[in-house]
Order: sequence, then C-alpha cells, then structure tokens
Amino acid sequence: MHLINTIEILPYNFCHNAYESPKGSSMEFPNEWNQFWKQCISDKKLGRLEAVRKGAYFVDIKTINDDELAIILEDELKDVELWDYEEQVSPINGGIVLEDDNITYIEPSCCGDIGNINDWESIFESEANKWHQLWIGHPWIYYKKNNGIIEFSNYTELKPAHDENICILVRVSEPLLQIEFNKIKEQHNKLEFRIRKVLDKMGIANAAQIAKLMTGNV
Repeated sequence: MHLINTIEILPYNFCHNAYESPKGSSMEFPNEWNQFWKQCISDKKLGRLEAVRKGAYFVDIKTINDDELAIILEDELKDVELWDYEEQVSPINGGIVLEDDNITYIEPSCCGDIGNINDWESIFESEANKWHQLWIGHPWIYYKKNNGIIEFSNYTELKPAHDENICILVRVSEPLLQIEFNKIKEQHNKLEFRIRKVLDKMGIANAAQIAKLMTGNV
C-alpha cells in the first residue's frame, strides 16, 4: 500500500485547440481518455506528465518539474486579482491517492484539493471504533480504526446510520499508513517551498503567502 500526493491537471485548462473527446466514460475507455488528456495538455508543454491511472487527471507532484509547475501556477492565477489574493487564492485541486497492489482505491473527488491533507492527518488522532468522515471532495468516504487496522468505506454522500449500512472499500495497516503519510507530509511541505520559489521567479508579489494558500498550509 502506498499514498501519492497529486495535483489535478484538467485537459480543457491547457489546450489551445478544440480536440474531440472520446465517446463514453473514462471508466469504459481509459486509454482513449488518457490519449485525449495528453493531447490537450501537450498544447501547454505538459505532455511529458503521466496520470497516476489512465482515465484520470491526477499527477504525482514529485514528477512535475519547475517549468511545468510554473505553467500550472499561471493557470491557477489567471483569474485572480492579486491585490485581493487572500480572498481569491485557494488550494490547488488534487489530493491524496491510495493504491494497493496497483489498484487505486481512493482518489480525490469533486472539489477535493491538496489542502485535504489535513483531513488525512486527523485519521491518526481520531477516536477508535467509530466511523469518521474523510473529506476528499464529494462523494466522500468514511474510515474507522480498530486494533491497528483502518477500514475505509466506499464513496458516499450519505451519513451512515449503522455499521451495516457501510460497504468496506479497503482495509490497510495503520502503522503502514502512518509511514506513508509522513512521506506525503514531507512532499507537501516541499511543494509549498517550490511554489514560493516559482512564484518569486515569475515576479509574483506575496509569493510566500500565496504558496501557503495554494497548499492549504495556513
């Protein structure tokens, strides 16, 4: 089992041309959607990047170089009035992906962002033998700790009334998850520093504060 810290790179934000998207869903045609995504983001010189799974738009932050990060940040700030950055800058879309045996079990959903790392961190401080919501966007999931094992529920937008209403998606070792999370936390803090450096290079004022807002480290 391992965790991946990702940024979501939407194809339509980076394409110059009106490419035709595949017919059908990304679950039905992952290869075709991956090719479409690569074609779109190549317009902005991001075509080297690879999604964590075909059909998704999530990219491991460790694989993004500073030039590519500058392109992503430019897109993030294109509609921001920087004199009012404190009200207009928010965490970058993306978040944590949980994989086990090359199967993706958990990934960010709609409105999930990289600031949701704080919700993952709360797992280790939460009360045992009780279901807790893990915000990853919506739909979200629930988790419960028990004797060194953490159970994660399937995606839902409902509050479970009883344990029997919950379908278990995956079970993982709590100590192993803690080790993986510590790696992710270190990567996340390095990302804040990298964003600050890139923004400084771009000539953006208040780079340090904006980097904190973009990563949710506030």
